[in-house]
Amino acid sequence: MERKRLGPDFEVEWMLDESVDPEKVLLPAMFIQILVENAIKHGLSLKEGEKRLRICVSRQTGGIRVCVSDNGLGYYPAHGQNLYNTGTGLKMLYQTADVLNGMNKEKLTVTVDNRKEDCGTEVCISVLQIRF
Repeated sequence: MERKRLGPDFEVEWMLDESVDPEKVLLPAMFIQILVENAIKHGLSLKEGEKRLRICVSRQTGGIRVCVSDNGLGYYPAHGQNLYNTGTGLKMLYQTADVLNGMNKEKLTVTVDNRKEDCGTEVCISVLQIRF
C-alpha cells in the first residue's frame, strides 16, 4: 500500500541475520510496526526522490538488535517539523520498554539517532539476555 502512496522511488530492504531464529525472539507487539510507520510518515512521506526504508535484525552479544532506518528528513523533535507529529509512537515504545524492564530479566533499550552519512533516522531496539 505504501509503495502506491510514496511512488516508484520507495524501496524496502529486509536484512535478517541468518544466526537469528525468529521463532526464539520475543518482541512486544507492534514495536517494529510503530518504527516502520514512523519512518514512512515522518521521514519519507515528505521527501522528494529516492525513499529507502531498511529493517535489519541482527545478533549482538547476549541478544538481538532490530533497527529501522530511512533516508528521510531526520529526527528533530524540538523543531516541530511536522504539524501532525504527536510523538505518540515513540512514547509508547519507551513506556513499554520501561514497564517490561521493570518486570523481566530481559532488558530492552530503544535508541533514536540521525544518520550522518545518508541522512534520515535510525531507531534501534536491543533485546538482551535472549536464550538462543
